[in-house]
Amino acid sequence: MDVTNLYGHPYLTLVDCGPSRYAIWRRLRRSGALEIVQHLEDVFLERGAPAEILTDNATEFRGRAMMAFAARWDVAMRFRAAYEPGGNGVVERHHRTIKVMVARQACSVAEAVHRYNVTPKDGSDPATALRSTRCSDTLAVTLT
Repeated sequence: MDVTNLYGHPYLTLVDCGPSRYAIWRRLRRSGALEIVQHLEDVFLERGAPAEILTDNATEFRGRAMMAFAARWDVAMRFRAAYEPGGNGVVERHHRTIKVMVARQACSVAEAVHRYNVTPKDGSDPATALRSTRCSDTLAVTLT
């Protein structure tokens, strides 16, 4: 998980570091912790929560709001080493790929991410690889 900027707009980026490399980008109004938590809530409700999240040491990822959110969803937060961009190399390389696609193909971020997710890599596309993996759901659901 990371926040990157494209044409002056911040985006929350989520990339499955497993075999699928499935990606989700969400445009942010600003890169504050509460807005990031809301986007993560939406993604987790839609797709299920991962076992852990690897991110950098940005204050919005280390704050109380994020820690409370992670605890609520039973997600382990892992932080890469400071000043070591290679520690989150999968996400950094993904940022570059999407930014190049947007620039070269003159398409939207959403379209570039879609193309990325349906393009085969190593015999399988990220979308198919993701669907064959079961998501865990640790949120308690109360029906009234």
